[in-house]
Amino acid sequence: MEKYCQKKNKPKNVYEQLFNIQMILLKNNCFYNDWKNSNILVKDNRLTIIDFGWCSKIIEDYSCDKEVKTQLIKKPAGNFFEIKL
Repeated sequence: MEKYCQKKNKPKNVYEQLFNIQMILLKNNCFYNDWKNSNILVKDNRLTIIDFGWCSKIIEDYSCDKEVKTQLIKKPAGNFFEIKL
């Protein structure tokens, strides 16, 4: 049974798992905007991130010389995905 991530059920390597999840998101040009305990579930000492309704897509614009513009494009609400390590 999955439970919300709290002090009592937090995995020992919680920060490593969160870092790895963040790297997966960034590698896929995804900016997760809703970090909170109720969106981080724990099962068998593994984290699962849920509720991507506020997730944004990162788009970089290289049209200008020596300048990179980054925009965050919000996806429509109601998209729910999971990322598991």
